[in-house]
Amino acid sequence: MFYRVYFSFDFLKYLVHLINALDNAKCMIHICAITVKPFLIRGPQDAVTLAGGSVEFQCRVGGDPVPDVLWRRTAGGGNMPLGRVHILDDRSLRVEAVIPEDEGEYSCEADNAVGTVTASATLTVHCK
Repeated sequence: MFYRVYFSFDFLKYLVHLINALDNAKCMIHICAITVKPFLIRGPQDAVTLAGGSVEFQCRVGGDPVPDVLWRRTAGGGNMPLGRVHILDDRSLRVEAVIPEDEGEYSCEADNAVGTVTASATLTVHCK
């Protein structure tokens, strides 16, 4: 006996051959690669803090392949405050010992081989 089963979906295909004459079974599976452009799960939110405090901006993204995340100061906001800024394991941005010059727009950009997504938030700093 010979059985052939064929499943087809938009994103993957299976082709299964079952040969039962000699109690043999053969299986062939073909999976097509899928790529998904980056998409925003949770972007940074505007933040207000006192000078000397700290603030975190989130940038949770999805996509396939997994997107790279780049943080930057935008809209003439000056340089990223190196030495007081950290990229966390979840790719959030943390700014510590905030000073008034840190005020401005911060953007996260996520990109992979099939696209890019950008989201921004504004940091407002109040003096004590």
